[in-house]
Amino acid sequence: MAFYASWCKGCRRLHPELTALAEEAAGQGGGGGSSSPLAGGKVKFVRVNYDRLRAVAAGAGATVLPFVAAFAPRGGNASGPPLLGWQAVASKPGATRANLITMLSSGSALPPRGKKWAFPKASSSAGGNGGRAAPLLPELVDAAEAEAADRAREVEKLAAQASTAGLFERLAAMAGSGSPGGGSGAQGARPPAALSVPPSSVPPPPAPSPRNQLARATPEQKRAFLLAYPGDYNQLAEPVAAAEVAPRLRGLVYLDATGAALYSNTQVDQLAADLRENAFGNPHTGTASPPAALSSARIEEAREMVLEWFNADPGEFFFFAPFFRISIFDAPPVLLLFFFFSLSLSLSLSLSIFLSPSFSLLTGEYACVFLPSATAALKMVGEAFAWSSGSGSGSNGSGNGSGGGSEFRYLRENHNSVLGIRGYAEAKGARAVMMTEDEVESWLEESSDGESDGEEALSLFAFPALDNFSGVLHPPGLWAQRIREKNGKGKKWFTLLDAAAFAPAHSLDLSLHSPDFVSLSFYKMFGLPTGVGALLVRREAFSALSRVYFGGGSTAIATAAPGFNVLKCEPVASFEDGTLPFLDIAALRHGFDFLRRLGAAPAGKRAASSSDGGEIIGSEQLARHTAALAHFAASELQKIKHRAGAPAVFVFGKHASPHWKELQGGIVNFEIVDRDSGGKLEVAVRG
Repeated sequence: MAFYASWCKGCRRLHPELTALAEEAAGQGGGGGSSSPLAGGKVKFVRVNYDRLRAVAAGAGATVLPFVAAFAPRGGNASGPPLLGWQAVASKPGATRANLITMLSSGSALPPRGKKWAFPKASSSAGGNGGRAAPLLPELVDAAEAEAADRAREVEKLAAQASTAGLFERLAAMAGSGSPGGGSGAQGARPPAALSVPPSSVPPPPAPSPRNQLARATPEQKRAFLLAYPGDYNQLAEPVAAAEVAPRLRGLVYLDATGAALYSNTQVDQLAADLRENAFGNPHTGTASPPAALSSARIEEAREMVLEWFNADPGEFFFFAPFFRISIFDAPPVLLLFFFFSLSLSLSLSLSIFLSPSFSLLTGEYACVFLPSATAALKMVGEAFAWSSGSGSGSNGSGNGSGGGSEFRYLRENHNSVLGIRGYAEAKGARAVMMTEDEVESWLEESSDGESDGEEALSLFAFPALDNFSGVLHPPGLWAQRIREKNGKGKKWFTLLDAAAFAPAHSLDLSLHSPDFVSLSFYKMFGLPTGVGALLVRREAFSALSRVYFGGGSTAIATAAPGFNVLKCEPVASFEDGTLPFLDIAALRHGFDFLRRLGAAPAGKRAASSSDGGEIIGSEQLARHTAALAHFAASELQKIKHRAGAPAVFVFGKHASPHWKELQGGIVNFEIVDRDSGGKLEVAVRG
């Protein structure tokens, strides 16, 4: 039984090998045909979707992917756990076949004398499954078919709800009655589901005043809206929102999705079940502790999931020599002796690993560093970037300036967390330059920067994919590659993309744009968890970062004596101080699952069909959905006039452009214009 998931790259790499084994067992493929030790009905292969059949996976002991479990046939070991379970690795071909042949020859989870398993056992009848009984193979197949049928009925039910009782009418009914679920409501509307906590334990919010209640929309008004935005507004999201978030809103309309997304009830339920059924431990404890090993596996699984969502190839890596930071002039002789002994030992081990067939070099373009937030990711870049001082300084303009030092150039429309990097740059003597869009274009059209007598000064350009203030889009591919082409003649440029506001509803394909650093915040994407962000780093760009602090999970060995510490080999580890929030990171998988339910998909992947029958790539369905709502709101606001005919509202951004779909995101920021003085009162509504 092979457990897989759509987001698991290792599962996809392993699939051809498992297919070949299934054909061999059926006498159709290689391995000797009917004379194969697997042929003759001895082995039956079944693929199990990990995300859809979590209970089956838990019963089989599948805590990491890809995972293979072998069960005894009915009649032998009739109610016990799998004979053997192991994490299959595509880089070790033949190991799964070897384990199956060994099992067939022994008839148990214990290998015969003189043989050993190709992998260390992850679970076995000796208790590796935590003592939980796993159902037999035929029963597992029955359970899979039953759950698939349940899911098909659920899809039909959601489709029926979408056509009869949309969220638009349901919220209007709530506001019209003054209480959630009350009043006559729209035809077919149902009261919201009961809260999962006792009502008395959480004080309800105050009821909205009559003047703040949602105006009742007629069916004709909604039809006019849908005709104005054909294929953009996704009605299939309505029953999902009604079931997942509307009950706890109690009739309120939430307009701060850019500030923080609303988590779903399903995320809470799935995370609670995950925490009830599994024991997680400190990942720094090591693989000797099963709870710690599970946490480590979930963290690496989450890294791969994040990189896949943004189509950033994580590759595979194996570092075979530690990185030493040591001063030979300050360290005591005993430590120097230990250093050279460790170095010689690591080099000998490296040579043996290099000659082994399982050795693989570092590949992949991006790495995922988990940090507390997008702001922490931006701060990390500013703190660790290798700024160098030079003559000349400034705070605006498009000129190249003089001197051979570093430069920090940034778009004027940036989050203040990006602007804060300026403090690190200027403290190291670098030149800070604020730029408008037109100034960036003029600068890029100029020749490369001036000559330098020394080495190339590392410089940084930062811009947001979506402006938090106005919602104007700055496509990730607009400048990243062009700025990299300015390298040479005294400057080496790196790009920092702030994608925290962009990622929740837009497709970010890093295989196409390749900025050097990308900051993310997951609570902005799916609400839960709130304590995890990420910094995605092109592996080549690690050369521009240098940490001064070491400790916690970033160091392998450190002594109290000055001048000696050994950093961990993988660069990611040196940027993750202390124990990662492993329970929060375990919640990421449920957030990505919810985005898929909303119609999103990893960058470069096909999502569900749109209402007009066309296929939409990746998260564009969410982008078009939110942009349509924002454009409608902005258009209606701009129709408000004073009695004399003067505009009463000024809307920021590019909502009025005929190309608003390409230029404007789902943010509406406006000012109310005073009728008499002409002054403006700023009001921001973000959604």
